Amino acid sequence: MKRGKAQVSLEYLILLSVALALIIAAMTVFFVYSKNSTSSVTKSRIAEIGNEVVYNAESLYGIGDGSRVILETNFPEEIQEVYVLDGVELVMVIRTPQGISESLFFSKVQLNGTSARPAGGQYIGAISPGKNFIRIESKGDYILLNAS
Repeated sequence: MKRGKAQVSLEYLILLSVALALIIAAMTVFFVYSKNSTSSVTKSRIAEIGNEVVYNAESLYGIGDGSRVILETNFPEEIQEVYVLDGVELVMVIRTPQGISESLFFSKVQLNGTSARPAGGQYIGAISPGKNFIRIESKGDYILLNAS
């Protein structure tokens, strides 16, 4: 059987279309996965920082008045704000692909920030993406958190 040039060209175009569709599907899966992976890394980093702050606050409370430690932290780009709520909750607000997310860390000791937050609670200071220092200081009956 003899094949025409048009039929060969059409088959080639169909094969090329299928290959291109597979490549686009694979790229879409890759980008969705990488976006979710970045979000997981951010949440993991925030959890690590929050747990470290609460652990140190509870330890310093046990040591007593005047004890202090300064934590050097590296906040991810997605950090929005950090504040204390109701004296026992450390709240870290982050921006995720799904929207704004809050990570809560509960303390067994009284926590105080440095300035009032209009929506309730107390800011612990100015937090920005990248390197920050969080001073955790025992004041006897509460722990003062101060970020710089």
